[in-house]
Amino acid sequence: MWFSGMNLDLAALASVVPACAQMVLIKLGRTLHGYSIKVYPNKEITLVNSLVDMYSKWNLDSAKIIFEGIAERTIVSWTSVISGYTQTDGLKNQWHYLGLWNQRSSHLIYML
Repeated sequence: MWFSGMNLDLAALASVVPACAQMVLIKLGRTLHGYSIKVYPNKEITLVNSLVDMYSKWNLDSAKIIFEGIAERTIVSWTSVISGYTQTDGLKNQWHYLGLWNQRSSHLIYML
């Protein structure tokens, strides 16, 4: 769409980014990441979660950087990073993120 001068809306971009990971279209995924920074500089959580999901399938270091930059992590953010480590890295780092998520959940329950 953007090749013809039209902008991709947030929903379309958040849907296409994970599809790049499934089809191993690394260059297109990175291009869409760059495009998203220009068009959505406010780091929309839906889009950022899609980027974490995409990078977690190819490059855990990039996924980790994006994940750690999320100020307000949602359950989708946590699921994306934990799933990526489970599928790519085995159990080595998955337990680290599960522990962090558990600490966060306990803190939220205590606040209620």
